[in-house]
Amino acid sequence: MDTTPQPLSRTREIGLTLIVTLLGLLITVSLWVGITRGHPALPLAILVVGILTSGLLGVATLLILRHHNRLIHLLSRLRAVQERDRQTLQNKQIEKEVLSRALADSEQRTRDYIALGDGFAFELDEQGLIGFISPQIQHWYHQPASTLAREPLSSLLPEKEHPHLEQAMARCLRERTSEHLDTWLVTGDGQQIPISLRFCPVSDRLNQCLGFRGLGWPRQTG
Repeated sequence: MDTTPQPLSRTREIGLTLIVTLLGLLITVSLWVGITRGHPALPLAILVVGILTSGLLGVATLLILRHHNRLIHLLSRLRAVQERDRQTLQNKQIEKEVLSRALADSEQRTRDYIALGDGFAFELDEQGLIGFISPQIQHWYHQPASTLAREPLSSLLPEKEHPHLEQAMARCLRERTSEHLDTWLVTGDGQQIPISLRFCPVSDRLNQCLGFRGLGWPRQTG
């Protein structure tokens, strides 16, 4: 419900001004008549002062009413700006919620696709340390995926494969393209199985490297 007061019309402004002026004149004349009955010698100047005072009161009333109207117009504009900002904020909140739901759905779909496949997903920081690796790695690593946090991805590969991984990551950063690497994964019981890795760089708006995202899956040999 809008509780903003409404400005006075020009007719009401003039009407209230005339009423105040007439009341002043009426009071002035009544007082002057009453006083002059007891003191006939009082000068007419007192009546003139009263009339002038009434006129000044009328002008002051008109100025006050017009200032009041300006304040009401200003308040109305402020209310309109507040309502527009409130509506904009509400729309942005709705957009944020929609985007958040879409992002959550997208992440869930990605997790579902990874879970249905034979491989695993991973995220690395700019130094090649694991920030996230999907639970599917447990098929070969035989320990919870969370135990690999902050471990280098190279720790999952034989030592002889470390230079190949480092070279692939360097090319990925230098050329800003995805890299494919056929390598070997050391399982929890010490065996080595052939896998393929594909990863791409993750950059911020200033094109500074934040890390890597990638996938790994078993490959066929021979």
